Amino acid sequence: PSLEAALEAHALDCVDVVSICTPPQFHYELLSRLIGGKIGRVIFCEKPLVSGREEAELLKKLVGSHPDVTVIPDISRRWNPGLRRVTQTIASGEYGTLEKILIRYTRGICNTGAHLFDLLRMWTGEPIRRVITLGETHTTASPEKSFSFYFEQDSGITGYAEAVDDSRYYLFNMDLYLTGGKIEMRNSGDDSLDYRVRPHHLFEGFRELEPVGHEGHLLADPCFRYAMENIGNFLQEEESPFCILEDALYPLYVAEALEKSYRTGKKEEVIL
Repeated sequence: PSLEAALEAHALDCVDVVSICTPPQFHYELLSRLIGGKIGRVIFCEKPLVSGREEAELLKKLVGSHPDVTVIPDISRRWNPGLRRVTQTIASGEYGTLEKILIRYTRGICNTGAHLFDLLRMWTGEPIRRVITLGETHTTASPEKSFSFYFEQDSGITGYAEAVDDSRYYLFNMDLYLTGGKIEMRNSGDDSLDYRVRPHHLFEGFRELEPVGHEGHLLADPCFRYAMENIGNFLQEEESPFCILEDALYPLYVAEALEKSYRTGKKEEVIL
């Protein structure tokens, strides 16, 4: 049914949540009509919210002028308890300070990239600031691009992402190297493994990484249910949204910088 037909079927003053599950090319039009019409206290929208920076800027302006409507993007890993615990582990300093991140991924800088860039921002508490694209890899998500790249954050954290052809297999693996240990995300992000530094068992005067913890089946958790619980608590003014507008727009800006670096062959700033 059309948007008009859906709206006619409901009393607009009784709508708390509107969910947008259409193909991405219709997202901005629907968001603008719903926000402008003040239809729904919360608009829950699948990613990507918009097609690029122009629509992103228009959407930010529109949301800013309608503070009574809250857009909550569905970046599903934001609600995953295991992935949220990684944030807490890094922040606690249990394994020291995060220094370097190594990534192997498939399916493009907008598809998988949306989760990848958002998780790094969630875990570290800061955005990627500079990128340089090192090469392109084939992806079945074409016309989307899949790039290998190097990135930097203002705190000094650096990282490297290697793109792999997803026609062979799917990958979403990350190694987070800290001064006193390591956190691994394996099996497409379904497993989290913790390592702590200890004296090396072979080489005197050196240290090695000892496995100290493993949490599996992270993605079996019902993220959609957690999202609905979070939205319900937000409507009751008991909790803030775990995912906000900026979380969905930020990955678009990183992808934009990677595209630019691919064209220029230079290190580019991520313009937020």
